[in-house]
Amino acid sequence: MDMKTKRKIFEIVKSHMLSQNQKCQNDTGDCLYRHGTLKCAIGALIPDNLYRPEMDNVKYLYDTFGTIDSEIILVKHNPLVQEVLSSIYGQLDLEFLTQLQEIHDSAKVTDWEEVLNNFEERELDEVSLS
Repeated sequence: MDMKTKRKIFEIVKSHMLSQNQKCQNDTGDCLYRHGTLKCAIGALIPDNLYRPEMDNVKYLYDTFGTIDSEIILVKHNPLVQEVLSSIYGQLDLEFLTQLQEIHDSAKVTDWEEVLNNFEERELDEVSLS
């Protein structure tokens, strides 16, 4: 994944997270790619017409692919999400995407702007879309 693509992805994710201003979680607090009208950091990158509920189904993913990361399915372990994202963005940097996903899942919503700005400085400081 080239730096321009990373910048584009980051801008989409940051804009989405700060405007939604709410984690995408189910009633038990598990983060999901989609839940109702909410989307997580990575869920925001998946077009509505390409989203499949199986992307959030831990049992389906385990039974089909044998991959499970506790109860959280990270993008780096989710072939369904990887397939969709690679069809849009080309070769993926799974570590980069996972870091964005972990900001959504782990940071307090009130800290998102600061955490995202720090991530941007660390990972994308000299990359612009121009």
